[in-house]
Parts: sequence; structure tokens; C-alpha cells
Amino acid sequence: MVPNRDCASLASRGPTLKAPENFVPERGAGGRPRLVSDPRPCSAARVQIITGPLDGTDGSLPEIAVRVDRATLGRRSWQAAADDGKDFSFELVAALRHGSLIFRTTTARYVIAQRPESLLEISLELAPSAAAGIGWAIGNAHLELSAEPLRMLTPDLPETRALLERLQVRYAEVSAVFRSGRFARAGQPARELGAGHRHAPGSSTAQ
Repeated sequence: MVPNRDCASLASRGPTLKAPENFVPERGAGGRPRLVSDPRPCSAARVQIITGPLDGTDGSLPEIAVRVDRATLGRRSWQAAADDGKDFSFELVAALRHGSLIFRTTTARYVIAQRPESLLEISLELAPSAAAGIGWAIGNAHLELSAEPLRMLTPDLPETRALLERLQVRYAEVSAVFRSGRFARAGQPARELGAGHRHAPGSSTAQ
């Protein structure tokens, strides 16, 4: 994996690299294009280019959050600023996750913090067969779901509310970080199955 780096280090590598959004083309000798750093975003803020997560953690360093919503986190090219104002530009091979370590200095570590969103919570204080049936119904409608030891979570959407009300399933409105396809049971490691896909609102399955 190419180490995460700032604009100045990218510029020194020459024109063989793909230009990130904060670079602009210029014409050099003979009219050939070359890459130079756009001084507006780069020299003032020293945008840090992130290509992927870093390995390992160091709990002794203070954590600085880079806050982002779930929709943005699912993309591979985006920009964001950390809580301390440091700017990052993401050019990713694979999408990051909540909690990913993206950058480290001698004094701090920068970690992705997915923003909470509106969810519907379904208590798992019910028979296993009933929980399985609810999970099947949500999945069969191609709606997103995650599960924790004591509850299931799904995004608060009109079609999800309609489905749960039709099944006479009680739910509560909550705000939390949602990780689609993540299933955790007490005493066992969480399984990350991924988001899958869902039908658009108004389709026959979502009625």
C-alpha cells in the first residue's frame, strides 16, 4: 500500500501519477503538461492525501475524529476535515469504515468517526424464530439491517416503517452509527457481511 502522503510529496513524484483534485495542470517547456500543486488548497492547509487505512493502533496517543456521514464513507473519493481543522483528501482503493485509523503524527492519531443517523430499533427480547422472521422480511425487501446482542437496527425509512407496522413489530426511534450487514452476538466477534443492495422507494418490493 502506498503510504498516505501530503500534496508536496505527491508533486515531487512527477507527472506519472494521477492528479488528485487539488492539483492543476500547467504547460511546461515545449507545451507538455506537468503537475503542480494548486497553492490555494495545498500550501495554505497542507491537504493530506489518504489512500487507505493504517495498520495498528496506539492508545497512548490522543484521538482526533474525522467526522463523515455513511453515504460519503461509502465512496472512494471525497474530502473532509478533522476536528482540529486538518484537511484530508481521500483517494481510496476500498471504502473506509467507522473507526479506521487514517493518519498518525508523533502527538495524535486521526480516526474516522461515522456520524450517527436516524434508525429504527427492534428489541431482541423475543423468540428466536420471531427475530429470524423479522430479519428475513427486512432482507427480502432489500432493506438494510444490522444486529447487536440486544437489538436489530435498520435505517428509518418510510418503506421500513410500513413493513414493520404491517408485521405488527414494535420499534423505537434511535440515533446511532449504522453499519449495514454487521452482526454481533454476545461473546463472539462481530461479522461484517456488507451492505448488499436495496430496492428504491416506490418499487413493488418496497410497498
